[in-house]
Amino acid sequence: MPAVRLISHPILFILIITSFSSLSLADIPKIISYQGKVMDSGGTPVADGNYTMRFRIYDASSGGNLEWDSGDRSVQVTNGLFEILLGEDPQPSINLTFAESYWLLVTFAGDNQLPRQRLGSVGYAFMASGMVPGTEIEGWVNGGFALKGTNTSTIGSSVGIYAESYSNAGQGVYGAASSTNGTTFGVYGISASTSGRGVYGEASSTTGITMGGYFKNASSSGTAVYGEATSATGTTYGVNGYTNSTSGRGVYGRADRSTGENYGGYFLSNSSNGTGVYGEATALSGTTFGVRGESSSSGGTGVRGDATATSGTTYGVRGSHASTSGAGVYGSTSASSGTTYGVYGWSTSSAGRGVYGAVSTTYGYTYGVYGETNSSYFESSGVCGHTTTSTGTSSGVFGSTNSSTTFATGVRGAATASTGQTFGGYFWSESDNGRGIMAEGNFTGGNFEDRNSSAYGRVGYSTYKLFGSGSDNFVQNHPYDDGLVVAYSALEGNEVGTYTRGTARLENGKARINLDETFAFVTNPDIGLTVHLTPRGMGSILFVESLTTSELIVRSMEGFPSDIEFDYIIYGLRIGFEEVSIVQEKDRETYIPSMKDHRDLFARRPDLRRYNSLERFKEMRISKGILEPVDLSASRMLRDAIKEYDPSIHGPVGIEAIRKSSEIHSE
Repeated sequence: MPAVRLISHPILFILIITSFSSLSLADIPKIISYQGKVMDSGGTPVADGNYTMRFRIYDASSGGNLEWDSGDRSVQVTNGLFEILLGEDPQPSINLTFAESYWLLVTFAGDNQLPRQRLGSVGYAFMASGMVPGTEIEGWVNGGFALKGTNTSTIGSSVGIYAESYSNAGQGVYGAASSTNGTTFGVYGISASTSGRGVYGEASSTTGITMGGYFKNASSSGTAVYGEATSATGTTYGVNGYTNSTSGRGVYGRADRSTGENYGGYFLSNSSNGTGVYGEATALSGTTFGVRGESSSSGGTGVRGDATATSGTTYGVRGSHASTSGAGVYGSTSASSGTTYGVYGWSTSSAGRGVYGAVSTTYGYTYGVYGETNSSYFESSGVCGHTTTSTGTSSGVFGSTNSSTTFATGVRGAATASTGQTFGGYFWSESDNGRGIMAEGNFTGGNFEDRNSSAYGRVGYSTYKLFGSGSDNFVQNHPYDDGLVVAYSALEGNEVGTYTRGTARLENGKARINLDETFAFVTNPDIGLTVHLTPRGMGSILFVESLTTSELIVRSMEGFPSDIEFDYIIYGLRIGFEEVSIVQEKDRETYIPSMKDHRDLFARRPDLRRYNSLERFKEMRISKGILEPVDLSASRMLRDAIKEYDPSIHGPVGIEAIRKSSEIHSE
């Protein structure tokens, strides 16, 4: 700023031109703001009070024409300091073009006069330290800048242009691209520094819904926010946003349209090792989200990720977190109807992942991908995975875990509602050669359990295709009552047996029967073969002359009918299963499953009780004239030794029991 220092008589003046106000570059300035300090010859500020001062502008350093005169003005001086606005009413307006140089003459207290001081370009810029509020810059600059701020410092936190607003609805920087077509930018920022920011916005408030930067674009192909990091090395960010608020957003994107294919945020990476969206939650505790997406549209997407490369290990969306209760990717859909997805991901790569979630911690209840939906619609999904390719080994949802903890799961589904027909996991395949569920394991292919009765079944376990505590049954409709079904149980024994049966006739007292050839394929030929013969008719005694897995020879005793018809059934041992253990070490509690369901049925339908085996044997006794009650004391003792499951006594069983136990031990 220009400053004038002169001792004139007993007075010393220091005048400072501090600011100006104008309408635009094309308008004539109206007001000049002056500040100054008045001291005596000893350097002491003059006494406080009102003093007469006069300000005149000439077109020459001496002589010349008087262009403007304030007249005598009463100016208040405090501690030697004064301030005045020249050109302010009732003074005359300063209607000068400033196309040439002007000189200012200041008179203090009538007879103390400073030499004229050249204003130069002050009329345009007035040596301003900042533009006054309301200043506008307007002009046509082909390929240039309407406004450019340059900071040449190469060190420190330097700023090219700094803008700040204290308004609770204001904008520190507001950029608008008014063109409705073309590649336009409301604000375009670029930084060549390896640790620079093209655009940096900060919301310092620690509460409220704040935005570090807010941008808007009306173009159908424009960009509200466009960030570009041109450096080919280093950890760079096209857009980097962060917030210190407990409810703030580092980067916030919103699509207000309730229909159509719109995106709150759309990100793209062309790098062979790049990431379309990378979200990181560094907090080691709390419910944190690397990336969280939400959509209220009935056809919208909370988070959508596209990996357009057709080769390589690509990810539509990849999330990871270090928190023991965080989420690598968390997606939620708030719509209560429609086909909605918390997270929907797909990949067109032959080795890609529609959604890939990874949890790096080796303990705690963690999820690579966690999906949740509030929709009551049958086909709504917390997580829905879909592969569109018609060839190759593809997976709609693929989950894996490296954890050795008992409850680590590649994919886990939970239906938390306590009523209704719900599914922890529901799978189906529409392929002619598809599988609804395919499971493999080094211990068992699958484990299924009824928590209410304790009945469980391991599928594909050890040498067993089905191993568990319940009975093996088939069910069919009752042929004469549409409200009933018939449940038949498989015969169970202490061996893995085979059998074949049929009907034959003696000829001249002998029958040679060639058995079904498949019986010999599966049956031990050396041990375990037994046969039962039942004549059809009276007065015949039959015996077995020889028996193998391929042939049966039957004869009748001499003196008895030699052409009688008979039935036979042959039992054998399945080859390779002769040494299957019958009594084994216990690896879990295996009670007699609770019979509560059957007791409840008989309480509702006592007429169905007559079909169970106990009632049938009672009827047999009665038919033979035995009327006294059956003595079941021995069977009760055996049952009590094994124990029928009662959840109120025995507590949870199976996986739930192990989980409860591990929780207690971890505490």
